[in-house]
Amino acid sequence: MDSLYEKPFKLGMPGFVNLRGTNGSGKSTMIRRYLPDSAKLHFFEDIGCHYYDCGTHFIVGKYESACGGLDGVRGIDGEKAADGKTIMPYEAGQQAIIRLAKQKTTFGEGLIYGTTFKGSKEVYDALKEAGVPYFWFSIDIPPEEVFRSVLKRRVEAGNLEPLNTANVAAKFRPVLASHNKATESGIWTFCGNREEVVENIQRLLDGLPPTKSINQMFDLEQSKINMKVWTDKGTVTPDEELVALHAPKPTTNSLMGFFG
Repeated sequence: MDSLYEKPFKLGMPGFVNLRGTNGSGKSTMIRRYLPDSAKLHFFEDIGCHYYDCGTHFIVGKYESACGGLDGVRGIDGEKAADGKTIMPYEAGQQAIIRLAKQKTTFGEGLIYGTTFKGSKEVYDALKEAGVPYFWFSIDIPPEEVFRSVLKRRVEAGNLEPLNTANVAAKFRPVLASHNKATESGIWTFCGNREEVVENIQRLLDGLPPTKSINQMFDLEQSKINMKVWTDKGTVTPDEELVALHAPKPTTNSLMGFFG
């Protein structure tokens, strides 16, 4: 491990905290823990990327919808830009991370961003050259929890249709494989369940050591076996309990049509 990580890190210091996980793993929820009401939303016009200044830290992306963070970065459409230059969403996110993390602690997460490694390595290399640490946290949760979380989000949005399991399963392996590549490349990585990741992000920000060994690898072959079980299901449907607890309730206005 690089000597850059030998001294304690604390919230406010330059550095990037990258949160990884599959659909429904809780990435956005964890990031929102560090998004205070007082946060100021800013926009890099030259690259097309929003970010929050939260005082002691930055958060990349915008969190005004369920799909926020790095997945919501739009970049620049060259046809609409004065100079005709296109900046792809992933490029905008990477450039924003590099700019911000050199100033103070910066948080970033996104499913699409989390399934690729090349761009993350480019960010890591740029920050390393500047003497800025990169902390990679991966959320490890059982497939059944992933699918229930995704169904819950869909039900909350009023979507009770069956979920195609193959679409979710296809994103599972790339996220884990990306983590393994990062570990093999010497990047500081930590993997654990939701509670462990939440606890250890906070410990990092408080200058404390992690509760378990860093730089552990995922078993990709076992993951492949686990996800095939779900792919073979074809679809899953929200159960009655999930619908009863999380489906939007009819409002007074929506009932007026029955009695008007």
